[in-house]
Amino acid sequence: MVNSVPTIPVEKLREIARTLLEKTKAKQVNWVRGPAVTERNPDPPRSTYEVKLPNSRLVLIYGHPRAEPDFISLQLQNATGTPVDSWTVDDPESGEDPDWRLLRELFNAVHLVVTGWDTVLDDVEKALASPGPIGKLPPQPQQMPRLGPQLPPG
Repeated sequence: MVNSVPTIPVEKLREIARTLLEKTKAKQVNWVRGPAVTERNPDPPRSTYEVKLPNSRLVLIYGHPRAEPDFISLQLQNATGTPVDSWTVDDPESGEDPDWRLLRELFNAVHLVVTGWDTVLDDVEKALASPGPIGKLPPQPQQMPRLGPQLPPG
């Protein structure tokens, strides 16, 4: 299911999403974590990422409402953060939806770039494959030298 405010044609929003996906995979988009509150999904859990441009902002939201299907929304905002258009696709839950697949792939690519989960997974797998104990021990507190006269034991 596709929901869109009828400002920008859906095909143009698809093109924006495809281009963002290509540039994100090439690490040419500076995504950051964004605010987590949306009108459609005011309660967690959800994940939000954004790209700030000179006069606008792109916001990608993955929502997990309790009683509705998951959704991904690509929102275009003006420089003050006011939404000017959005494209929201619900998880089809059964069957395939090319729009869901596109936004899901974009979200996964953005999540990878921002969190670096592939690097974390690689580090964990290397540690688990190595022999012996893994993990760094916490630093041991150092004894502070005593000031003043030292008394002989006794």
